[in-house]
Amino acid sequence: MLGPPYNHTVETPATFFLVGIPDLQSSHLWLAVSLSAMYTTALVGNSIIMMVICMDSTLREPMFCFLCILAAVDIVMASSVVPKMVSIFSSGHSSISFQACFTQMYFVHAATAVETGLLLAMAFDRCVAICKPLHYKSILTPRVMLGMNYCPAWRLLLIPRDSSGNDGQMEEVG
Repeated sequence: MLGPPYNHTVETPATFFLVGIPDLQSSHLWLAVSLSAMYTTALVGNSIIMMVICMDSTLREPMFCFLCILAAVDIVMASSVVPKMVSIFSSGHSSISFQACFTQMYFVHAATAVETGLLLAMAFDRCVAICKPLHYKSILTPRVMLGMNYCPAWRLLLIPRDSSGNDGQMEEVG
């Protein structure tokens, strides 16, 4: 290994310039309109799902609670990326600050981590419902459900690691 074992870079770029989709500059307005329509559909659809589950007392089953949380995570995921994409395609202003880019990346990765944890909890819920239908209520108590809902969020807060498992330590490759 050449050089120091850790990357001690202190300089961060001020802005990033996003190019968009090459050879489709003439279609950027149409892309902005279609992205806006899809974003609005996602927001309205997920909001309706959350509203119906919260208002209807018969939908207090674990599967519907997971579905409600998954809809909220989907709103966070869409809201962290699409507004900037629409801004780039509609105005042609293709720069983003380092802090905004970092924040956007954090929310995308955090929403992905929470979503995978929720999908695992939903799979466990369905496995118990299919394999042990008579013991479903005794296995998935409200306390267990609360723990299964909060585990993906705790994973984000308690174990901040990069995807390589280096705990933020970067090696210099030379």
